[in-house]
Parts: sequence; structure tokens; C-alpha cells
Amino acid sequence: MVVGDLQPFSVVEDMWFRNLMRVMDPRYQLPSRQSLTQSMLPELYAREKLRVRGLLDTAESVSLTTDIWTSRKTQAFITVTAHAITPNWDLHSWVLDTTRMTEAHTAVNIKDMLSQIIAEWGITDKVTAVVTDNASNMVNAVQLLKTRHVPCFAHTLNLVVMDTLKELVHLAALRKKIRSIVSHFHSSVKSSEELEKAQMTKGACSSAEGPLKLIIEADTRWNSTYYMLERYLHLHTEVTTALCVVQRHEMCVTGDEVNSNKEVIDALKPFEMATMEMSGEKFTTMSLVMPMVQLLHETVRECGPNNIVAAELQKQLRKRYPCTEKSYLWAATTYLDPPFKRHAFYDDSNVRQIEEKLINASRLTQTADEREFQEVQASHSRRFKLHHHLQVLAPSQACGPSSMHK
Repeated sequence: MVVGDLQPFSVVEDMWFRNLMRVMDPRYQLPSRQSLTQSMLPELYAREKLRVRGLLDTAESVSLTTDIWTSRKTQAFITVTAHAITPNWDLHSWVLDTTRMTEAHTAVNIKDMLSQIIAEWGITDKVTAVVTDNASNMVNAVQLLKTRHVPCFAHTLNLVVMDTLKELVHLAALRKKIRSIVSHFHSSVKSSEELEKAQMTKGACSSAEGPLKLIIEADTRWNSTYYMLERYLHLHTEVTTALCVVQRHEMCVTGDEVNSNKEVIDALKPFEMATMEMSGEKFTTMSLVMPMVQLLHETVRECGPNNIVAAELQKQLRKRYPCTEKSYLWAATTYLDPPFKRHAFYDDSNVRQIEEKLINASRLTQTADEREFQEVQASHSRRFKLHHHLQVLAPSQACGPSSMHK
């Protein structure tokens, strides 16, 4: 329960939980909180670490994802996750470590922390790429490790949208107004009750879900802005009714502002869907980057020339991804993915270029394999000759002393 359901250690001390266990099996003795923390969990961690280490040993290559995040107590932590394919072609992901980072978040300190974790798990020679956000300290840290850095696609999309929201001044005013409305309903019991009544009266919610709540955005996540605007648009009529009932007419959103809000949602929806799709854990996503960028360009273009938000999104997207077909990483992974192959490319010349690069890479790999095979063959040949020489030499050595004795 503590590990699987993230229950607190104190669950074993809860009176009603202890009563439940006593009813289920009076003979069962619940472990104490001290036993959990000092004995059972460390033993479980040691067994699981040994199992994961064994799987990592069987993998030919390992990629890492890492990020530095801040807890509610404003303490900095770094988390490192490993991704590998076992010989059985099973894709696995394991959190190798989540550790406190008390030093300054410089590239050198981050690199040292990553090196320590990588060495502890015995994958120093297996790490082929590290995925991080676009922060300069993280990028430089990976470069100091002398391995390939891959920018997180979801974080890059976040930058595209955030830069778009900053560029559009009129949108900032609309966001501020809707955010103030959401804050009002979160802080006013009377207004919140009127919003629930309006939803129940007009059938805006089902009996199973209950009345919906307005969502407030978080400054660091653009999709929270999307959810805030989308939820407000869904409840616009009910929100307006509730504001009028509590005599807060000045907060009501106008018809033009509603239309602007709808334009924003139409433009941002493809980016929200792309972010969710690229956040998958049970399948590889790198081969989706190039087709996804192309699809985003197409869907944003369909919003029409009059949608200012869509135009700015397309501008920012070109800035971050000027030409994915010319990027070896994106193009190669897409070309090697059977569902896409050549069909994901717009320019045939880019297809020919990536084909040539992949053929050359395979030749280099083949040459290296052949050289390794020749070295193994030569080693076997030397061993055979040595073994044969010893066999020939052994009889003469066996009869030599006796001959001399005679």
C-alpha cells in the first residue's frame, strides 16, 4: 500500500485500518512504522534495484530524461529516468534517482550529479542521449557529459505557446479578465453557489459529474491557460448569470471578448492534443516529432488568415522548428518508423539525403562489426595454434626425462 498506492507510513497506525486488518485476519500482525521505514522498504528497494540493474545490463543502449523541480517546501530535486529496450524488445522506463540538489544549478554541478547517478547504475558506456528542457544549464550539462542532447518536444511546444501569449497584448488583457473572474468565484462562496445553481437550472452539468468548477491557470504551464479559457467558454452563460445575480456586472465578458476567446481555443487546441500525444510512456515518441510539427502547421493554417493567435503560433513554431526534415535526428527516426517511412516527407530531396546518411551509417557499423569479427577470428586462430603447439609439445616433454634417465 505504501509503495503501490502512495499511502503515508502512518497508515499502519490508523485505528480504523488496524481494526479492518484485525477483522480480516486476527492472526496477522501489522508491521510498525519503524519497521516499514528502517527494514521493509530498504530491503524492497535493494531487491528492486538489483532487478532493474540486471535489466539495464542486458540493454545495449540507454537514454535518459532528467529535470530539476521544486517541491512545495521550495526544495530543489533532480530526477533521472532511464529508458531502454531489453533483448525481448520490451520497452522499459525506470526512475533511477530523485535526489535533493543543494548546490547551485550550474552546468558543472548538474553534470557531476548526472555522472554520479549514471556510474552508480553501471550505464556509463551505454547512455546514448539525454532529454531535458531547453534551459541553458541543462543543455550545457549534457554537453559536458559528451553525449547527445535532445530537447524535450513538449517543453519546446510550451515555449512556442508561451512566447505567443506574450506577444499578443490584447490576449493578455483577456486572460487577466478571465483570471480575475475565476479568482472571484474561488474566493466568493455566494458567487460559487450561484454558479452551481445556474448550471443545475440550465442543465450544464450531468448528475454524475456534478457542477463544474472554473479552472485557474498556472504561470509556468500554458496548457493550464488553455483549460482555463476552455472551461470559461463552456460556462460563459452560467458565469454571466451568476455575476448578474451577485451584482458584479462590470466583470462580465463581452460578446467580442467571447469571440476572441474562442479564436484562442481553436488555435491552441492542436497544441494541447500534441502535448498529450507526445507525453506517452508506453511507446517511443521521437519519430512523431517531424510529422507532428507538420500537422501543427497545417491545422493552425486552417484557422484562417484572420486568426491572429494562429498566425503568431505558426511564426513561433517556425522559429523553434525551422525545418525538421533537414534535422538528422528527427528525419532518421521518422524514416525508420514503418508507419511513416517516406510518406512523412514533403521534399523528396530530403528523403534521398536521409537515405544516403543512413546507408553510410550502416556501412560504418558493418565495417566495425566486420573488424570486430576479424579480431575474434584472429584470437580464436591464435588460441587454436597455441593449443595445437602444446599438444605436439606434450608427448616429447613426457618422454624426454625418461630417455635422459636411460
